[in-house]
Amino acid sequence: MRRTEKELRDLVENMPAMAGVLLPDGSHTYLTNRWREYSGLSVAETDSGGWRRAVHPEDIDAHVEKFRAAAAARKPFATDSTATPRLKIATAHAEPIKAK
Repeated sequence: MRRTEKELRDLVENMPAMAGVLLPDGSHTYLTNRWREYSGLSVAETDSGGWRRAVHPEDIDAHVEKFRAAAAARKPFATDSTATPRLKIATAHAEPIKAK
């Protein structure tokens, strides 16, 4: 199992996309290095609500509302974020995973 877990983590970390595991409350249990490279935020900064700095200020309320509604309905989540001087346009997408 440990070898398989390492292989999966290596695969995910080397994808040309950001990935993470988010809980319904918006907190996360895992974020790839791509997220940290894109956002410039550490895991601790992301945990404390700092992820908002990676979303255009005018998009935050809609982003949060869409995520909460999708999490409550256990439906996929998708939204676009407007570019900022520091960050490019991004599309966020999440799929609910059934707990075992």
